[in-house]
Amino acid sequence: GAKGNYANPNGGVADGMKRFFTSDFSKYGVGIKEALVFLGDEFKMRSTQKDKEVVYGAAYENTSDKWECQEFHRAAEPHEVAEHWTHISVDKLNTRHFSLCQ
Repeated sequence: GAKGNYANPNGGVADGMKRFFTSDFSKYGVGIKEALVFLGDEFKMRSTQKDKEVVYGAAYENTSDKWECQEFHRAAEPHEVAEHWTHISVDKLNTRHFSLCQ
């Protein structure tokens, strides 16, 4: 998989999905990150592979001075196992941006 350097002033390495938002990997054209941050102050990503029984995800929230991330996994529902899928939802919409589109 993709690897990046994590800029942590206290040392250490970012695990899981956090490295995609805090690493060299994220600096180079991960446009969906910019789009999600533009659209709202909270977003969730969930994904699974076909025939796998686990759904993995991460929830990001802007807490005024920094972004908080909570990773999670859960058992897949029977109807979720038949296909590979990814679902992204945006909450706490930044409505001030939408006036630019009118």
